[in-house]
Amino acid sequence: MTIAIIDFFRSFFGEDEKYIPLDAIALHSETTDAFKELAKEASIALISKAFSLAEFRTYQKGKEIKQKDYYLFNIEPNLNTPAASFWESVVRKLLERSECLILVQNGSLYLADDYTKHPYVFKANEYTGVCIDDYVLTDVWFEDKVLFLDYPSTVDADRRIAGMYSEFSKLINSSANGYLGSKVRKGKLKIPTNWMKTEQGQKDLNAYVNSQMADFMNPDVSSVLPLTSDMDYEELGSAGRSSSNGESSRETKNYVNDVFDFIAIAYGIPPSLLKGDVIDTKEAYSNFITFCLNPIAKLVQDEINRKMFGRNEYVGKSYLKIDTSNIKSKDLRDVANSIDLLMRNGAFTINDAIKAVGYEPISDDIGEKRFMTKNYDLVENFERGENIESGKADE
Repeated sequence: MTIAIIDFFRSFFGEDEKYIPLDAIALHSETTDAFKELAKEASIALISKAFSLAEFRTYQKGKEIKQKDYYLFNIEPNLNTPAASFWESVVRKLLERSECLILVQNGSLYLADDYTKHPYVFKANEYTGVCIDDYVLTDVWFEDKVLFLDYPSTVDADRRIAGMYSEFSKLINSSANGYLGSKVRKGKLKIPTNWMKTEQGQKDLNAYVNSQMADFMNPDVSSVLPLTSDMDYEELGSAGRSSSNGESSRETKNYVNDVFDFIAIAYGIPPSLLKGDVIDTKEAYSNFITFCLNPIAKLVQDEINRKMFGRNEYVGKSYLKIDTSNIKSKDLRDVANSIDLLMRNGAFTINDAIKAVGYEPISDDIGEKRFMTKNYDLVENFERGENIESGKADE
């Protein structure tokens, strides 16, 4: 912060430098852009990492199974990539580019880094110039042989972010520059009128400013300022400086927090979840899964079902379902009452309850049994019982 004062004296006493360089106290636009990029990166990382925790559940004729397709989607999409990394990369690319292409080749899945899409109306779209890990494929890939994910919501989010941030960055700049300006030490040096006006006198004065004043203004050096006869230095602007500094600093931080809030909302993330707040996290997680993750899961799920299973299998209850319910870690105390209610009404088997809390189901037949409390019965049985009681009364 001392450079502004030193440059002032240099310009006053005839040095070539005539202006205080703006980058001494100004916050560069690259710095404010970094706030936006940090918030976007945090949002994309949160969504993609959360999606990688989802389970791809496969069904055959209405019964859940764990066979080849389950292993493909949940364990090993291809020889070189585990499922968690693969799906995290898929969602990241989807959010960054609003679309992504997955090749289905020899029972494996490969995420394309680049491609050219040739869209058609009455025949299958074509994809050429497909590149995977710097390896360019010469084949033409048709729509029914690939998984193509299109997520226009990302384009809308980027447009909203750009429009908001173009104006909001000015507030951050103004606040930060005000804070930096308030930290600059300001003072006035009184020079006696009888100071030598010769060339040597000016050199001596410049040397004094550049050496003695520089050390005195340096906050990292303990020093004193020697003053010659009739020379006086007076510090300016010290009253109330610490208070205004604190207010300006908090104002800048609040503006940056607002940037995170706006960008989180654009991606459908509760702002408190993006910033790591611990208040109302239960409701925040619920909204995050419902309004942010589930739409992406539905997009991926539908594309897999229509391309890899097909209409006939889907209608015959052979399909894939992406389960996002296990993304949030569960406290047994929080779900115990709900599981009890589902089990005693016959909605859950024992294995359903075990899987709901993240444990492996049991292999015994009892694991698939359903239980019903005696407090519940069919309406027909209830009416039959009333008729029987009525008949006994007539007798």
